[in-house]
Amino acid sequence: MELTLRRSGWGEPIQRAREIKMTAAAPVADIATLEARLTEAEELAQAIVTLAEATEGPDIVRVVKAPPKRGFATLRQFVARSVGDFVDANHGKATTSQLPDLYPALCLTIGQLEEQLALLLLDAELALDQQDEIAREEKKHKTDALERRKAVALAEIASQEQEGLEALSRRQKQARQVQNLAAAAAGNTLMAFRDTQPNAGWQLGSLTAKLKNAEIALPLVLEPTTALPLVIFSKTPLGRQQALATVNSLICHLLKQLPPGKLQLAIVDALSLGQNVASFIHLADFDANLLHEKIMTERLDVERLISKLAEHAAMIIQKYLRSDFADIAAFNRQAGEIAEPYRLLVILDAPAGVGEDAAERLATLLANGARSGVLTVMHCDAQRKMPRELQEDLEGLAVVLDEADDGTFRLRDEVLGDCPVMLNEGLLLDQIQALVEQVGKAARDASGVEIAYQDVEAAAKIGSYWRASSAEELRVPLGPTGANRLRYLTLGKGTSQHVLIAGKTGSGKSTLLHVIITGLALRYSPSELQLYLIDFKKGVEFKQYVTYGMPHLRVVAIESEREFGLSVLRGLDATLQERGELFRDAGAEDVKSYRERSGQTLPRIVLIVDEFQEFFAEDDAIAAKISQILDRLVRQGRAFGVHVLMGSQTLAGTYMLARSSLEQMAVRIALPCSEADSRLILSEENSAGRSLTRPGAAIYNDRNGLVEGNDSFQVAWLSKEEHERYLHLLRNLRCDEFVPAPVVFEGSAPAAFATAPFVARLRAGEVAPGTVLLGQPVSIDDACAVQFRRQSGSHLLIVGMNAESAESIFRSVIYSLVKNPVRRGRVIMVDLALRADEPE
Repeated sequence: MELTLRRSGWGEPIQRAREIKMTAAAPVADIATLEARLTEAEELAQAIVTLAEATEGPDIVRVVKAPPKRGFATLRQFVARSVGDFVDANHGKATTSQLPDLYPALCLTIGQLEEQLALLLLDAELALDQQDEIAREEKKHKTDALERRKAVALAEIASQEQEGLEALSRRQKQARQVQNLAAAAAGNTLMAFRDTQPNAGWQLGSLTAKLKNAEIALPLVLEPTTALPLVIFSKTPLGRQQALATVNSLICHLLKQLPPGKLQLAIVDALSLGQNVASFIHLADFDANLLHEKIMTERLDVERLISKLAEHAAMIIQKYLRSDFADIAAFNRQAGEIAEPYRLLVILDAPAGVGEDAAERLATLLANGARSGVLTVMHCDAQRKMPRELQEDLEGLAVVLDEADDGTFRLRDEVLGDCPVMLNEGLLLDQIQALVEQVGKAARDASGVEIAYQDVEAAAKIGSYWRASSAEELRVPLGPTGANRLRYLTLGKGTSQHVLIAGKTGSGKSTLLHVIITGLALRYSPSELQLYLIDFKKGVEFKQYVTYGMPHLRVVAIESEREFGLSVLRGLDATLQERGELFRDAGAEDVKSYRERSGQTLPRIVLIVDEFQEFFAEDDAIAAKISQILDRLVRQGRAFGVHVLMGSQTLAGTYMLARSSLEQMAVRIALPCSEADSRLILSEENSAGRSLTRPGAAIYNDRNGLVEGNDSFQVAWLSKEEHERYLHLLRNLRCDEFVPAPVVFEGSAPAAFATAPFVARLRAGEVAPGTVLLGQPVSIDDACAVQFRRQSGSHLLIVGMNAESAESIFRSVIYSLVKNPVRRGRVIMVDLALRADEPE
C-alpha cells in the first residue's frame, strides 16, 4: 500500500515546512540541507506504512494514516498497545515470530521522524526570521529613499519660489500628479493639496495606500460640501463608538466652516432616541432653523423628513441651479447675502428607523444631494441587513468605510483596494458644547438679511418713472430670488389677479407692503393706477403716504373701523358697476380692450387691506356684508381692473370669508409664520411657511398655494430714510391731470375741521343754507352734516359724556351757521353750565 505524505496526517507538519522553505529567502546551503531532511522524513514515514501493512494490523494502519492530535508521545504509546494486542490475538501462528522485530523498528522509526521533523521546523523558523529581517531592511531602505526624494522635492520647490510664480506652478503640478490620480480613483475624496481652500478640508484620518513597490501613509481629507455622502459601517461596540465620534466631529467641522446659519441639521437616531447627538439639540435654542423640528426616531417621521429633503434638492436643481451653476457652492458665490443654506442629513445606526420607502428616497439623495446642498453622513450597523434599494446604491455614490475583523477601518475603493484607515480621535463633550453655543449665538446675530431696495430697483432697470402702462398688467419687483433673478409681483395676467399675504409679527410683512406700494407708485402714473389703503393695525404705516401727498391715493384708512372698511368696499362695488356699463357700451372685455376701443386711459385699482381679519372680528351683519362684497370683488374685479391684496398676521378667525373668495386669490405670499397659518394661506399640503425664520424671507406662490408653485425670495429692505426719499421724489413728479384729494380716515384722531372738503365748499357758498357740519363720517361719504329747515322737528340734540367732543361739535355748528345762515334766521346762545366762581 502506497501512502504519500500529502494525504496522511504525517504530511501536514512536513508540508508546512516545505511551504515555509519555498517562501523563505534562506541561503543556498540551508536550502540543500532542508531538501535532504525532507526527503529522509518522507522515506521514514513510508517505512512506517510498509511495516504496518506487513503486520496486517488494521489498528496500526489507522493510527499511522491519522496520527493523534496529542503528539508523538501519545502515538508511541498507542502503537505499543496495538502491537501487544496483536500478539495476544495471534499467539501460536506463523507470523508471531516477526512481531518482536516489528515493534522496535516502529518505535525507532517514529523517534527518528519526531527528531527530524523538529529539526526541520526549527530550520524553517530560522529561515523565516532571516526573511523578516531582510524585509525590514528593505522597507527601511525604501522609506529612507522616499524621505530623501521627498526632501529633495521640497528643497526643489522651495528654490523655485524664488524663480517666479509661473515656474513654481509647473513644479507643484508635477508633484501633485500621483496623489491627484489617487484622489480621482477614490471618488475625489482625497485632497492632496488645499492651498486654494485652506479651511475647506476636514481630515477624517490617515490612509495607508499600497503602491507598486511600497506603502505610503496619506492624510484622508474630505471636502464635505462636495465629497459627501460619507457612510461608515461598524461591527463592534468599539468601532461604533469610533464611528459616532467621527460623525460628531464632521458636524462640528461643517458648523465651523460654513457661515453662521448656513447649515441646517436633520438628524435620525432611532436606536438611541437622540442620545448620540444630544449636544446639537441646543442649536434650536438659538435659532429654530438650525435643527429640523426634532431628532427623528420613528419610521414615519424619518420617511417624511427624507422625502422633504429630496423635494428640496429637486427644487434647488430645477429653480436655482438648472444649467447655470455646477453646484450649490457656485450658486452661493453669486447669490451673496441670500445664499442658500446647506442641509446635513445625519443617520445613525442605520438601518434602524429607515424603511424601504425611505431607503428609496435616500438613494436619490445620495446620488443628487451634494450638488443641491443636501449632504448626507450615515453610520450603519454592519451586523444588520441594509434595505436592498440602499445597499445597491452605496457603491460608487458614497465614501464608504468598513470596520474589518481586526477592528480597523478600511476605505472601500475599486482602484486602491481596501486601504487601512486610522480614524482621528473625536472631540470632547465640552468642546462640542462650547462650539454649539458659539455657532448658535453667531447664527442668531446673523439672522437678518438686508437687500437694499435701491439695488433691486437698479436690477429691475426701471429707468424713468411713471413710464409703464397698466393696460395689460401691473408688475413690481419684490426682491431677489436665486443668485441673479428678481421676484416680481404680477397682477392682471392669467389667474394672477389678487394676493393673499400672511406673516407673523416681525416677519417683514409691513416692509413687503411698502415695497409693493412704493414700487407701483414709481412705475405707474396716477392715470394708470389708483390706490385704496386700509390698515386695521394700531400704527401709522400708511399715514406717511398722506403726509407726502402721494398722488395715487384715493382712500387711506389708518386704525380703521370696520364700518369705514365696509363703506370703501361698497364704493369699489359701485365702481365695478360703473365700469361694467362702460365696458358694455364700448364692447370691451377687459381693461386693455376698453382702452383700445375707447381711446381713454382707465387706471387699474389696487385695494390693500392690512390685518384684514379685523373685518371678521365679530359675527354680525357687517362681517356678512363684507364677505359678500369681497367675494364679488375678487370674482368680477379681474375683468374691470380691480385687484385686491389682503395681508394678515394670522388667518385664524376668518371663517366668515367664503372659501370660494380665497380660491380666487391665486397669488399667495407666505412670510415666516406658524404651520397652521402656512397651510391656510398656501394649501393644506403646503407648510413651507413654517420653515422660514429670517425676517423678510418669503415664499411666492401663484398656483393657489400648491407645493410645486413655491418660489423662495428675500423681500427688499426699504429703510425709513430711503422710503422718505422716494416719497419726496413722487411728490415732486409733475402730474398733468387733475388729481382729487384722497379720503383720509384716522380712527384714533379727531376729524380735521379746517381741511375738510365740506368746509371748502361752505366757504365757497356751495352748501345749502342752514346746513351745518357735525364731523367726518366713518365712510367715504362727503361729510356728516344736517340741514336746519323751517319746519317742526328740525332740532339737534348732542348727548355724550365727553364734554370736549360735544363742545367741538357745537363750535362746528356755530361756524357753519355763521358762514351759511338760515334766511332771516338768528343765532341765540344760552350757556346753562355753572361757572366755578358762581354759587349753587
